[in-house]
Amino acid sequence: MPDAPIVFRGLTREQAEAIVRFHEENGARATMIPDGTGLYSVSIIYPDTPPPPPPPGPGGPRLDGTFNTKYNTYFIALVPGGFYRSDPDDRSVRRSVRTNNPGALNISAWQRDRMGFVDVTGDDGAGNVTSIYSSPEYGVAAWYFLLSDRYGFGSSPGRSFTIDQLARRYAGGNASSATVQNYVNGWSQLAERPISRVSLDSDADMLNLARAMYKLESGQHLQINNDQILFGIQHERNGTLPAPPTRP
Repeated sequence: MPDAPIVFRGLTREQAEAIVRFHEENGARATMIPDGTGLYSVSIIYPDTPPPPPPPGPGGPRLDGTFNTKYNTYFIALVPGGFYRSDPDDRSVRRSVRTNNPGALNISAWQRDRMGFVDVTGDDGAGNVTSIYSSPEYGVAAWYFLLSDRYGFGSSPGRSFTIDQLARRYAGGNASSATVQNYVNGWSQLAERPISRVSLDSDADMLNLARAMYKLESGQHLQINNDQILFGIQHERNGTLPAPPTRP
Protein backbone atom coordinates (compact mmCIF):
# COMPACT_ATOMS: atom_id res chain seq x y z
CA MET A 1 0.00 0.00 0.00
CA PRO A 2 1.17 3.58 -0.55
CA ASP A 3 2.76 5.47 2.34
CA ALA A 4 0.51 8.50 1.83
CA PRO A 5 -3.24 8.45 2.32
CA ILE A 6 -5.39 7.83 -0.71
CA VAL A 7 -7.57 10.89 -1.30
CA PHE A 8 -10.61 11.35 -3.53
CA ARG A 9 -11.91 14.92 -3.93
CA GLY A 10 -14.88 16.73 -5.40
CA LEU A 11 -17.41 14.06 -4.40
CA THR A 12 -21.09 14.31 -3.65
CA ARG A 13 -22.15 13.04 -0.24
CA GLU A 14 -23.54 9.85 -1.84
CA GLN A 15 -20.27 9.20 -3.71
CA ALA A 16 -18.19 9.88 -0.60
CA GLU A 17 -20.29 7.56 1.57
CA ALA A 18 -20.02 4.79 -1.06
CA ILE A 19 -16.21 5.12 -1.17
CA VAL A 20 -16.02 5.06 2.63
CA ARG A 21 -18.11 1.87 2.76
CA PHE A 22 -16.08 0.19 0.03
CA HIS A 23 -12.69 0.82 1.64
CA GLU A 24 -13.82 0.19 5.21
CA GLU A 25 -15.13 -3.20 4.10
CA ASN A 26 -11.62 -3.88 2.80
CA GLY A 27 -10.00 -3.00 6.13
CA ALA A 28 -9.11 0.65 5.65
CA ARG A 29 -9.71 3.66 7.89
CA ALA A 30 -11.72 6.10 5.78
CA THR A 31 -12.56 9.68 6.69
CA MET A 32 -15.11 11.84 4.90
CA ILE A 33 -14.21 15.57 4.92
CA PRO A 34 -16.57 18.38 3.79
CA ASP A 35 -14.81 21.04 1.73
CA GLY A 36 -17.28 23.84 2.50
CA THR A 37 -18.83 23.93 -0.98
CA GLY A 38 -21.28 21.08 -0.52
CA LEU A 39 -18.78 18.54 -1.84
CA TYR A 40 -16.56 16.13 0.07
CA SER A 41 -13.10 14.57 0.12
CA VAL A 42 -12.39 11.06 1.39
CA SER A 43 -9.04 10.19 2.98
CA ILE A 44 -8.18 6.47 3.15
CA ILE A 45 -5.40 4.76 5.11
CA TYR A 46 -4.86 1.01 5.12
CA PRO A 47 -3.46 -0.96 8.10
CA ASP A 48 0.28 -1.14 8.68
CA THR A 49 0.70 2.24 7.04
CA PRO A 50 1.69 4.91 9.56
CA PRO A 51 -0.37 8.07 9.09
CA PRO A 52 1.74 10.86 7.54
CA PRO A 53 1.68 14.44 8.82
CA PRO A 54 -1.55 16.16 7.79
CA PRO A 55 -1.19 17.94 4.45
CA PRO A 56 -2.29 21.56 4.07
CA GLY A 57 -6.02 21.84 3.48
CA PRO A 58 -8.49 18.95 3.49
CA GLY A 59 -7.04 15.64 2.32
CA GLY A 60 -3.90 15.22 0.26
CA PRO A 61 -2.62 13.78 -3.03
CA ARG A 62 -2.08 10.14 -3.89
CA LEU A 63 1.54 9.35 -4.69
CA ASP A 64 1.11 5.89 -6.23
CA GLY A 65 0.15 7.02 -9.73
CA THR A 66 2.14 8.32 -12.70
CA PHE A 67 1.85 11.76 -14.30
CA ASN A 68 2.11 11.80 -18.10
CA THR A 69 3.13 15.26 -19.34
CA LYS A 70 2.02 14.66 -22.94
CA TYR A 71 -1.54 13.91 -21.88
CA ASN A 72 -1.40 16.19 -18.81
CA THR A 73 -3.00 13.31 -16.95
CA TYR A 74 -2.40 11.43 -13.70
CA PHE A 75 -2.70 7.73 -14.53
CA ILE A 76 -3.54 5.51 -11.57
CA ALA A 77 -5.59 2.52 -10.37
CA LEU A 78 -8.63 3.55 -8.34
CA VAL A 79 -8.33 0.30 -6.38
CA PRO A 80 -5.11 0.62 -4.35
CA GLY A 81 -2.43 -1.75 -5.61
CA GLY A 82 -4.32 -2.40 -8.84
CA PHE A 83 -2.84 -2.53 -12.33
CA TYR A 84 -2.77 0.46 -14.69
CA ARG A 85 -0.71 1.79 -17.59
CA SER A 86 0.60 5.34 -17.91
CA ASP A 87 1.89 5.33 -21.52
CA PRO A 88 -0.96 4.99 -24.03
CA ASP A 89 1.54 5.33 -26.89
CA ASP A 90 3.54 2.19 -26.06
CA ARG A 91 2.78 0.13 -29.16
CA SER A 92 4.49 -2.93 -27.72
CA VAL A 93 1.44 -3.30 -25.46
CA ARG A 94 -2.07 -4.30 -26.60
CA ARG A 95 -4.40 -1.33 -27.10
CA SER A 96 -6.91 -2.44 -24.49
CA VAL A 97 -4.11 -2.60 -21.90
CA ARG A 98 -2.10 0.55 -22.65
CA THR A 99 -5.25 2.69 -22.86
CA ASN A 100 -6.74 1.45 -19.54
CA ASN A 101 -9.73 0.47 -21.68
CA PRO A 102 -10.18 -3.28 -21.09
CA GLY A 103 -13.09 -3.58 -23.52
CA ALA A 104 -11.06 -1.77 -26.24
CA LEU A 105 -13.93 0.64 -26.88
CA ASN A 106 -13.34 2.79 -29.95
CA ILE A 107 -14.16 6.46 -29.56
CA SER A 108 -17.76 7.62 -29.72
CA ALA A 109 -19.25 10.98 -28.78
CA TRP A 110 -20.69 9.81 -25.45
CA GLN A 111 -17.30 8.63 -24.22
CA ARG A 112 -15.84 12.12 -24.25
CA ASP A 113 -18.14 13.00 -21.35
CA ARG A 114 -17.21 9.93 -19.32
CA MET A 115 -15.43 10.20 -15.97
CA GLY A 116 -11.71 9.53 -16.47
CA PHE A 117 -11.71 10.02 -20.27
CA VAL A 118 -8.33 11.34 -21.42
CA ASP A 119 -7.92 11.24 -25.21
CA VAL A 120 -7.79 8.79 -28.11
CA THR A 121 -5.10 6.74 -29.84
CA GLY A 122 -4.14 7.18 -33.44
CA ASP A 123 -5.85 5.09 -36.11
CA ASP A 124 -4.33 1.61 -36.24
CA GLY A 125 -4.80 1.44 -40.01
CA ALA A 126 -7.96 -0.62 -39.70
CA GLY A 127 -10.16 2.26 -38.56
CA ASN A 128 -9.72 1.63 -34.84
CA VAL A 129 -9.35 4.82 -32.79
CA THR A 130 -9.44 3.72 -29.17
CA SER A 131 -10.46 5.76 -26.12
CA ILE A 132 -7.87 6.35 -23.40
CA TYR A 133 -8.89 6.39 -19.71
CA SER A 134 -6.84 7.50 -16.73
CA SER A 135 -7.68 4.35 -14.76
CA PRO A 136 -8.77 0.86 -15.83
CA GLU A 137 -11.76 1.15 -13.50
CA TYR A 138 -13.07 4.06 -15.60
CA GLY A 139 -12.63 1.91 -18.72
CA VAL A 140 -14.62 -0.89 -17.08
CA ALA A 141 -17.36 1.58 -16.11
CA ALA A 142 -17.57 2.85 -19.71
CA TRP A 143 -17.86 -0.75 -20.93
CA TYR A 144 -20.72 -1.41 -18.49
CA PHE A 145 -22.45 1.80 -19.65
CA LEU A 146 -22.09 0.65 -23.26
CA LEU A 147 -23.93 -2.58 -22.47
CA SER A 148 -26.59 -1.15 -20.18
CA ASP A 149 -27.33 2.16 -21.91
CA ARG A 150 -26.02 2.33 -25.47
CA TYR A 151 -26.91 -1.26 -26.31
CA GLY A 152 -30.15 -0.93 -24.34
CA PHE A 153 -29.78 -4.08 -22.27
CA GLY A 154 -30.64 -2.07 -19.15
CA SER A 155 -34.18 -1.80 -20.52
CA SER A 156 -34.49 -5.43 -21.57
CA PRO A 157 -36.62 -7.93 -19.62
CA GLY A 158 -34.85 -8.74 -16.39
CA ARG A 159 -32.01 -6.40 -17.43
CA SER A 160 -30.39 -9.40 -19.07
CA PHE A 161 -29.15 -10.51 -22.49
CA THR A 162 -27.59 -13.48 -24.24
CA ILE A 163 -24.05 -13.47 -25.54
CA ASP A 164 -25.45 -13.97 -29.03
CA GLN A 165 -27.36 -10.69 -28.67
CA LEU A 166 -24.25 -9.02 -27.31
CA ALA A 167 -22.03 -10.36 -30.09
CA ARG A 168 -24.37 -8.99 -32.76
CA ARG A 169 -24.25 -5.53 -31.19
CA TYR A 170 -20.52 -5.70 -30.49
CA ALA A 171 -19.63 -6.79 -34.02
CA GLY A 172 -21.71 -4.02 -35.63
CA GLY A 173 -24.77 -3.99 -37.83
CA ASN A 174 -22.89 -4.92 -41.02
CA ALA A 175 -20.87 -7.78 -39.51
CA SER A 176 -21.11 -11.21 -41.05
CA SER A 177 -22.60 -14.13 -39.15
CA ALA A 178 -19.09 -15.64 -39.06
CA THR A 179 -17.72 -12.56 -37.29
CA VAL A 180 -20.53 -12.66 -34.75
CA GLN A 181 -19.95 -16.36 -34.13
CA ASN A 182 -16.22 -15.75 -33.66
CA TYR A 183 -17.01 -13.42 -30.75
CA VAL A 184 -19.42 -15.94 -29.23
CA ASN A 185 -16.86 -18.73 -29.54
CA GLY A 186 -14.01 -16.63 -28.19
CA TRP A 187 -15.92 -15.44 -25.13
CA SER A 188 -17.27 -18.93 -24.45
CA GLN A 189 -13.79 -20.46 -24.56
CA LEU A 190 -12.26 -17.79 -22.31
CA ALA A 191 -15.08 -17.64 -19.75
CA GLU A 192 -14.27 -19.30 -16.44
CA ARG A 193 -17.72 -20.85 -16.17
CA PRO A 194 -20.46 -21.50 -18.75
CA ILE A 195 -21.73 -18.29 -20.25
CA SER A 196 -25.07 -17.90 -22.00
CA ARG A 197 -27.50 -15.39 -20.47
CA VAL A 198 -26.03 -12.52 -18.47
CA SER A 199 -27.73 -10.25 -15.94
CA LEU A 200 -26.50 -6.67 -15.60
CA ASP A 201 -27.37 -6.82 -11.90
CA SER A 202 -25.36 -9.96 -11.16
CA ASP A 203 -21.76 -9.30 -10.13
CA ALA A 204 -20.90 -12.94 -10.81
CA ASP A 205 -22.37 -12.86 -14.33
CA MET A 206 -20.75 -9.55 -15.20
CA LEU A 207 -17.35 -10.52 -13.81
CA ASN A 208 -17.38 -13.77 -15.78
CA LEU A 209 -18.34 -11.93 -18.98
CA ALA A 210 -15.88 -9.10 -18.38
CA ARG A 211 -12.95 -11.43 -17.82
CA ALA A 212 -13.78 -13.37 -20.99
CA MET A 213 -14.16 -10.24 -23.15
CA TYR A 214 -11.11 -8.52 -21.70
CA LYS A 215 -8.95 -11.62 -22.19
CA LEU A 216 -9.97 -11.71 -25.86
CA GLU A 217 -8.94 -8.06 -26.29
CA SER A 218 -5.68 -8.36 -24.33
CA GLY A 219 -4.42 -11.56 -25.92
CA GLN A 220 -5.68 -13.76 -23.07
CA HIS A 221 -3.32 -12.20 -20.52
CA LEU A 222 -5.47 -10.22 -18.08
CA GLN A 223 -3.55 -7.93 -15.75
CA ILE A 224 -6.31 -5.99 -14.00
CA ASN A 225 -7.73 -7.84 -11.01
CA ASN A 226 -11.28 -8.78 -10.06
CA ASP A 227 -11.54 -5.98 -7.50
CA GLN A 228 -10.82 -3.42 -10.21
CA ILE A 229 -13.42 -4.93 -12.55
CA LEU A 230 -16.07 -5.05 -9.82
CA PHE A 231 -15.23 -1.50 -8.71
CA GLY A 232 -16.00 -0.18 -12.20
CA ILE A 233 -19.14 -2.28 -12.61
CA GLN A 234 -20.63 -1.59 -9.18
CA HIS A 235 -19.92 2.14 -9.12
CA GLU A 236 -21.26 2.63 -12.65
CA ARG A 237 -24.37 0.61 -11.81
CA ASN A 238 -24.96 2.57 -8.59
CA GLY A 239 -24.09 5.99 -10.00
CA THR A 240 -21.26 6.41 -7.47
CA LEU A 241 -18.22 6.52 -9.75
CA PRO A 242 -15.72 8.85 -8.02
CA ALA A 243 -13.85 11.72 -9.60
CA PRO A 244 -10.20 11.09 -10.52
CA PRO A 245 -7.84 11.26 -7.53
CA THR A 246 -5.88 14.47 -7.08
CA ARG A 247 -2.36 14.26 -8.45
CA PRO A 248 0.73 15.60 -6.61
